[in-house]
Amino acid sequence: MREARGQTTPGESGLGTVLTSRPTLTVAEARGVSRHQVGLAWLGSKGPMVFPIPSASRKQSIEDSARAAGLGLNEQELAAIES
Repeated sequence: MREARGQTTPGESGLGTVLTSRPTLTVAEARGVSRHQVGLAWLGSKGPMVFPIPSASRKQSIEDSARAAGLGLNEQELAAIES
């Protein structure tokens, strides 16, 4: 889990790392969604106390983030992203 200051703990990937990883891109391409949607869905899978709050200045970015809320990643996708 993340520490109070938003830093990752040892052995944990941060959202920036996840967004740029090959497995994230592979899942996004297979699902026909953006890597940002996959990243937000991954972050949302971390538990009920984790709620991503993305910032956006473009309507397209806001809509992309909203679509991520309904994107559930399966166990194989999560394992690939976290490997």
